This record gives sequence, C-alpha cells and structure tokens, in this order.
Amino acid sequence: MSSGGLVDDATVCKAVASRIRVFRISPGPDQGDLVLDGFPRTVQQARWLDRLLEDLDSPGPLVLHLDVPNDVLLHRLTLRRQCARCGAIYNLASGPGTVGGRCESDGGELIERDDDNEGTVQRRLVAYEAETLPVIEYYRRHDYRSGAYRRIDGNRSAADIAKDVGETLLFAETAVAA
Repeated sequence: MSSGGLVDDATVCKAVASRIRVFRISPGPDQGDLVLDGFPRTVQQARWLDRLLEDLDSPGPLVLHLDVPNDVLLHRLTLRRQCARCGAIYNLASGPGTVGGRCESDGGELIERDDDNEGTVQRRLVAYEAETLPVIEYYRRHDYRSGAYRRIDGNRSAADIAKDVGETLLFAETAVAA
C-alpha cells in the first residue's frame, strides 16, 4: 500500500469472485444490489467481471465514475488523517475532529497513513492514469446487457456528490424495474 502500487489482477479477481458468490448465495433480509468500490481497476479486471456476471446470469454493471481532477485529489489525500485508536478518517481542511489533532470520538491521535504522503499519492495517480483510466473508456464504449456508465462531477461538496449518486442509483433501479 505504501508503495502506491496495485495488487495483481489474479489476486483481486479471486477475492471479488468469492465475495460475489457469497453475496448471491446468502442474501440478507434487506439485500440490495452489490457495490464494488474501486473495482475493476484494470481493463483485464473489467473483462473478467463481465464474464463472471454473464456466467452468473447477472446484469451488466452500472459504473459510476466520480471524476475529480488530480490536483484536487492530491490536496484531499495529503490532508487525510486517521485516528490511531479507532481508525476514523478525517480531513484537516474540512472535517470535524481536527482540533488539536485528536479524534472527536475517542481522543486518539490523528496520524497520516503511509499511503497518503505526497510521493505515494503521486505514484497512485500515475498508476490510475495508466491502469484505471482505460477502464473508464472501456465502459463508455461498450454496450452491456443492462449496465451503463455515468460520470459524476466529484469536484463538489460531499452532499452534492451524494445527491447525484443517489439520483443515479434511483433512476437505474426504476429503469430496471420498468
């Protein structure tokens, strides 16, 4: 994690397949749709996911692309801090609990994670450009059984982004039900 590199495709796909199968076999009482945050990260993973969903007779994915400029991501991530006790995440620029560098829940010290220093964030952004940006193009260009691609401007407030995500998910659910 501290190097900024990505876990290899085979390891990630194996872990995701395991979770998807458990999700499908053991649905909970309030079971909804499955959200894969940050997956797929490569075109190879996207193709693998398409095959898996087809094999499971599942619809194609709804891909939500939270689009944020690199300079904004660098600023946000280098100001991120984590409580050393409970693991809560804060942002020095915008979050509560940053008074005196302590967690508002348990008073734990707020520390910088190894993967949030500027050098590591820069390497992650380079890896994103090389490995993940092509996934965006892959989903934008291909026609999926019932999946879709939606770009959401991530350079706004968390409330505005959450509103757009919610509306997109509600629209997708309504369209599938119709």
